Amino acid sequence: MKSYHPYNKIIASLICLCCTVSIYSQQDSTLTRTVVVENQYNPTLLNANKIGLTPSLEQPRIVPKQIQYADSFQPNTSFVFEPIGNIANNPYKQPEQQGYARLGYGNNGNIDARLGYCFYPGVKDRINTLFAFRGMNATLEYPESMSQSEWDSRIYRTQLAADWQHLFKSFKLDVAAEGESQTYNYNTTWTSLNEDRTRQTNLLASLQATLANRDNEATILFKAGTGILYANQKHALGTSKKFTEKDIRTHASITGVIDEESRISLQAQMDNFLYSSEWIEANNYTSLQFNPAYHLNKENWNVRLGAHLDFQTDRGAKVQLSPDMYGEYRFSNAHRLYAQATGGRILNDFRTINQQYPYDYPGIITFPDYVVSHLVSPINNGYIPVDVQLGFRTTPMNEMSLHVYGGFRTAKDEIFSVRNLPLYPNSYPHELLQDDANALYAGVTAQYRWKNMFATHIDFLWNNWNSDVTDNYLTMHPELTLKGTIESEPIKRLHLALSYLYEQRKASKDAGREKAINNLGIAVSYELFPTINLWAKGDNLLNQDYFLHTLYPAQGINFLFGASVEF
Repeated sequence: MKSYHPYNKIIASLICLCCTVSIYSQQDSTLTRTVVVENQYNPTLLNANKIGLTPSLEQPRIVPKQIQYADSFQPNTSFVFEPIGNIANNPYKQPEQQGYARLGYGNNGNIDARLGYCFYPGVKDRINTLFAFRGMNATLEYPESMSQSEWDSRIYRTQLAADWQHLFKSFKLDVAAEGESQTYNYNTTWTSLNEDRTRQTNLLASLQATLANRDNEATILFKAGTGILYANQKHALGTSKKFTEKDIRTHASITGVIDEESRISLQAQMDNFLYSSEWIEANNYTSLQFNPAYHLNKENWNVRLGAHLDFQTDRGAKVQLSPDMYGEYRFSNAHRLYAQATGGRILNDFRTINQQYPYDYPGIITFPDYVVSHLVSPINNGYIPVDVQLGFRTTPMNEMSLHVYGGFRTAKDEIFSVRNLPLYPNSYPHELLQDDANALYAGVTAQYRWKNMFATHIDFLWNNWNSDVTDNYLTMHPELTLKGTIESEPIKRLHLALSYLYEQRKASKDAGREKAINNLGIAVSYELFPTINLWAKGDNLLNQDYFLHTLYPAQGINFLFGASVEF
């Protein structure tokens, strides 16, 4: 294995330079990207996770901050880390208590437990704690077209998290720790793994500290942080050998105001990846990302002129450059026309692959000889050379908004999940491949709210995908995606939510078209007391058979019943 140590002095100098120059940004984030990661990575979310995106600075407060709870329609087959949510709770009501707990149980062995509490040791300190456990244990049916009839599936996730914030005179310090255990089994009918290796275990953990200004109106805004992200897979590629990835991440941003209308910024992120593996030739390497930009907000114009300049010592091209430009013209506060050209790096580390393809491994299989041998190589980091988009946002009334957009996106080392029959002992039924690709896309987002009694949100996205090698790679990529939600409070204390997701996959000449996702869900909650809610959630009510991930089917009709309490 190669070591990253020769780069230490260079890397340290670059980060110190980033922290000392007088360059400033409109947003306080770590390498903010507008990288589009398409919906197939997490089919229950129309907009997948953005790469390298962190929240902007909030106005600092000494008074206790209320815990924010999020609702979600997320299947138990997803491994994406999510905040503790108050499932089916009243979205119009803000929690007033420091603690939150919920427990739900349903068919297919579905279980969902959450517990969170916010401590205030002093007026300048806040400690948030989170615990979550969810999972399922059921026999899942395969479509009639498959020779396989069913699969005994088990998936369980346990999550622990805590973060501490302390307010100094001019700065605030945030220290956050997270840990997650994922245990699940493979479909052994499609593999010939030994029994002791059919049960997989992933461990993820992170510890990060960030220091930032307390005054968001200061002439100079500064934010910097460092930490480590850890990932471990017990049976890498179905073998008895472990795979470990450590990412020592450092980020910094500095922002300064030129005048009332303009500012300049520099944001940087460094990732030092360290690997321990007995089955894959994974070299240690360093990734550096820089994002300088100039911002102008004058009269009816909002302009950003910037670029992404990225370096890495392994996992693809060494030096990469992409634009970071945005221009918006405001006809009024309610109508805006914009154009943008963005891009940037996608770090295909263990966590990224784990979220997008939860049953897969952190490597690419290649076949120099189908009979004699196979090779495993690390997944290259992806890159978006350019994503050009033109759009129009309008808010004709306070209760209604509309966003229409279209664009063209190119991608280097796009990841594809391809179905295959086992070609050798201990093989997987499908593989991850990488290839350059592009997509022409267009979409519409609309939402409407009437008082506190009714709200609806609709998202539509069309993608025309093309791969440089073969369109057989595209069979799990979304072509048409429609997602809609309707929420209502018909009577006091009763909240209803209806969700629908349709995703048509890209067709190929040889492999045909995978069956579309067609998911109808419902959630109902009733406020029994001001701090106690009874709720029920149903998913896949149409009982459709489709694959969320290649050859791993979704549950049929499934539901949860439970209660939540604030304390």
